[in-house]
Amino acid sequence: MLKTSQLEIFVAVVDCGTFNRAAEYLHTSQPYLSKVLKSMEEELGKVLLERGKQGVTPTRDGKFIYDYARSILRDLHKIEEFKTVDLTKKVSQFGVSLYSFFLDKNLILRLLSDQLANSLTLTMKENNVGKLFDSLLNKESELGIAVVNDIEFPAVQSGAIAKNLNYEVLDSSPLYIHIGSHQRAYEKEDVYMKDLIYSTYVHIPFDQYSKARLEIAIDGYQMKEFKQEMAIDHYDLMVYLLQETDSFMFGNKWQKEVMSRNGIKSKVLQNTDIRMHLILFSRNEPLSAEGEKFKELFFLEYLHTPITKSI
Repeated sequence: MLKTSQLEIFVAVVDCGTFNRAAEYLHTSQPYLSKVLKSMEEELGKVLLERGKQGVTPTRDGKFIYDYARSILRDLHKIEEFKTVDLTKKVSQFGVSLYSFFLDKNLILRLLSDQLANSLTLTMKENNVGKLFDSLLNKESELGIAVVNDIEFPAVQSGAIAKNLNYEVLDSSPLYIHIGSHQRAYEKEDVYMKDLIYSTYVHIPFDQYSKARLEIAIDGYQMKEFKQEMAIDHYDLMVYLLQETDSFMFGNKWQKEVMSRNGIKSKVLQNTDIRMHLILFSRNEPLSAEGEKFKELFFLEYLHTPITKSI
């Protein structure tokens, strides 16, 4: 019979993508993990992992086992929490603020499926950077997620430090554009600023941290030269405009999947070395159980790795 420790190791290896990263995460050795996984495959009579130069990926059987293993481990964790939790009294709340980031709604579904409380108040705010900071300081949100470019980053970093907020740069990406089928550059393999200058530039309302975007020059064009622009503080409406008009947005690699599901293409903008940075903000205090769970799910969804350190 399989042991819980085998399932934990299998899930960690799949999440981390390599035996070496999983060994670091679990504070053990790579040969030990290989031995455990080989024993698990022999016991099941199935090949669970495809091993290659770039790491490991689950086979079709492995994906099936992985989903069940995650579910089993999650349920065991909940059983452990029953020791100290009175479900009749537990009420949870969690808030997150977003700037220039479209959060995948499936992540919220996974957060809800892991909820132990009998009542949860969930708030999600779509803000500019200044309002994101205020939301954290006023304790309306526990975490803030923002995507900022190289030009904005120094001001955002200084603002976070001045307000005594923690921040962590999680990842970086080239500058993308997101466009729908009505955009003339939709079928182009390579897209340049000259292809966009007569289209509608859709963006979050600028504030003191983001107005520097207007001075950015790419391929000889400045952001403020666009013939038409539209500031919208509602992300679903922005997606709708991309679907129905020739508008476009600047973006990043972390939004490709959610955009694709809405029929929107994401392409790297040519002739620029501007980078986009994914940043996680929090107050200088421990996260709640809901905050920790959200952060764990976020890392797995967007960074494809378990959390290895606390903010």
